[in-house]
Amino acid sequence: MEKKRSIIQIDPKLVSPLHHSFFDPLEATLVGCLAVMNGDACGHIFTDSLQEPTWVVVHEVAFGNMYLGGEVYRPSMRRLFGRLRHMGNIVVTMRPGDPRWQLLPHRPDYLHTRLDFSERLPQHGLQFFCSVPEGCELQRMDLKLIEQCFAKDLYLSMYGNAQQALRKGFGLCLTHAGEVLSEAFAGPAAHGCCQVAAATHASHRRKGYATLTCNRLLMEVEQHGYHTYWNCAEGDLATIALARKLGYLPQGECRLQARFDRYS
Repeated sequence: MEKKRSIIQIDPKLVSPLHHSFFDPLEATLVGCLAVMNGDACGHIFTDSLQEPTWVVVHEVAFGNMYLGGEVYRPSMRRLFGRLRHMGNIVVTMRPGDPRWQLLPHRPDYLHTRLDFSERLPQHGLQFFCSVPEGCELQRMDLKLIEQCFAKDLYLSMYGNAQQALRKGFGLCLTHAGEVLSEAFAGPAAHGCCQVAAATHASHRRKGYATLTCNRLLMEVEQHGYHTYWNCAEGDLATIALARKLGYLPQGECRLQARFDRYS
């Protein structure tokens, strides 16, 4: 039975090596969690102690991801869900069969499988997809372009504001006459790994624009020594095809993801 202990919300500056020890820094799927703990992405960090923690729970604001580290008991989870449901969506991602699922609400809003891609063939595709269409330009995302980006709200929620998003993340935009056709973004980043995502305007899909933009982005971040991580829903066939075209190996892990808006 869990001893009655306080739930403490802490600032990244108070995160100690003991708190970090609950999460594997080499696990690519934890890049968002580690970025929050390092103070490089917006989120909330909870623990039961500053000096002798037995668990840590991290909530990543942008995606709503909730990461569990250590031995969290159901009473503490109930109290945490009560707090976090007022702070945004709550998404828990773990392996099917993980015993910690029994700690969570019994009536989630939805359940689905997420595919993780954390390995990419070295130098794959760098000789392809390098031709920018006539009349188009590949530009680094800046304050003017980010205002047009399809995922602008995501970038701002990830970092707090546009300036921080551009300082801590890296984005490329394929433009035509000043209009953003497709965008790719790398971030958040932690321990030499960064998450990659892309978006293309509906009227410009199936033209290879996402492939071009993502490939150039991957070239940039890998040249700076970063390892990249990609994920998507199991049924997102277009994104899966794009990931494989860019050299990501077939999904090695399937994680069950659930989002809850209430604890019941």
